[in-house]
Amino acid sequence: DKFDKEVNFATDERMALKDSDSFEPHQQPAKVIDAMVPLLELTKELKSAYLVRKHVNYLADIPCYILGVQFKSGLDLNGDRNLVLLDQIRSNIYFPGDLRIFIVNNKVLAKMTACEGAQLVKR
Repeated sequence: DKFDKEVNFATDERMALKDSDSFEPHQQPAKVIDAMVPLLELTKELKSAYLVRKHVNYLADIPCYILGVQFKSGLDLNGDRNLVLLDQIRSNIYFPGDLRIFIVNNKVLAKMTACEGAQLVKR
C-alpha cells in the first residue's frame, strides 16, 4: 500500500549520503551532545565528528540525523579498518532518534560544518 511504499522510499533515502544532500542544525539538547562527545573521543583514530539533521522528502516528520565522521590520515575511505571503527562508534554511543553514521568526504563535510553546533569532535 501507499504507506509501505513511503517507508521503503524513506529507508532508501536515509541509508544513503550524497554530495547533493542538504542539512540543518541538529537542535539536540546539550545533555545529548554532552553524553556523546566523550564516547566519540574513545575512538582514538577519529579526526572529526559532526552531527546534523538531514533534509528528507519521505516521512519528514521523523527526523533523520547524520553523524559524519572522518578518521586520521592513512585510513582508506572504504577500508576494513574503517568498518571496525564505525562499528565501535555505533556500539559506544546512544542517540535518541534515527541516527545514521557515515564517513564523509570533504564536500559533505563542508556542508555539515556550515550548520551551527554541528562539530562534536575535531582533532
